[in-house]
Amino acid sequence: MQIDNYLFSKNTIALQQDATDWKQAVRIGTELLRNAGAVDERYYNGILANVEKNGPYFVIIPSVAMPHARPEDGVLETGFSLVTLRHPVFFGHTDHDPVDVLLVIAAADKKALNESVIVEVMTLLDYDETVERLRKATTADDVRSLFNDLPKEN
Repeated sequence: MQIDNYLFSKNTIALQQDATDWKQAVRIGTELLRNAGAVDERYYNGILANVEKNGPYFVIIPSVAMPHARPEDGVLETGFSLVTLRHPVFFGHTDHDPVDVLLVIAAADKKALNESVIVEVMTLLDYDETVERLRKATTADDVRSLFNDLPKEN
């Protein structure tokens, strides 16, 4: 699975959103996944429980969060949603707050999470311009252009 194929085929992109706090930002992303049939309502609560137990470990680089919960917390299929925020929110991460780009992920099983989903996200974020272009995107076409400009794997 490729992130961009999922985002565009399932319409799981919400750009320049307003969120009063990190929970609302995560809610936007999980609702996109729920509407796409990737997760059920339990998934949002699973993410909240993860933060309660482990802190904001999924704030992975400055300004970017990759919220997720365990497959048994309501994942129906592997999927991704992309949310950008008009104004950043604080997750409580000492090094990488505030956050204005969220890639919410749902992995159908731990193997998919560890072997493909996280690898895809980290590969995407490995390109210097990616985060800045995501932050500035105002339309799905802006996001599509970003993916089209990325180096293609052979």
